[in-house]
Amino acid sequence: MGNDEELDAKEIALIRDHGTLAPHGYNVLPGGDVNPMSVQCGRDSVKDSWATPEVRERHVAGRKQAWADPTKRANIMAGRAASEKVAKAKREAKQNGEEANTKRTATWEAKREARLEGLTGKAREQRLAIMNRNRERQRAKAAEKRRTSSRSRPSCASTEGGVRDELHEGPWRG
Repeated sequence: MGNDEELDAKEIALIRDHGTLAPHGYNVLPGGDVNPMSVQCGRDSVKDSWATPEVRERHVAGRKQAWADPTKRANIMAGRAASEKVAKAKREAKQNGEEANTKRTATWEAKREARLEGLTGKAREQRLAIMNRNRERQRAKAAEKRRTSSRSRPSCASTEGGVRDELHEGPWRG
């Protein structure tokens, strides 16, 4: 553990042990290397600061100044693009998650049973065989699509030093 990590751990322990986290103390964050926006009180603090007219004017002026600088504008746009990618990935994960897949499968099974409902004997067997073949074709097609599309796009883990570093290490960051 490096020196910074030791200090972070010590700070977290002291704030916890002495009970100085708000509302019982003056610490608004749990300590250590914590992003203030990941904690509700940090988000509330920023939200509350916008309610004060003088502070709001300073915020707006700073944002206008940042937008006028091409380098800062590029960093802002890169951050927006990264946020959109994360949001898209979360939507896709939700759509393809276990719960969604289970629900989708149940719907398809109900539709399948409804199609087979009036059929009996050989007609039912033939229709069932056709449906099973179609299902297997669709599964193979989906598997092939997953196999080929994952190779064409780099994963987030393989893009070290990518957008995130540019956002946090720009010349305008303090």
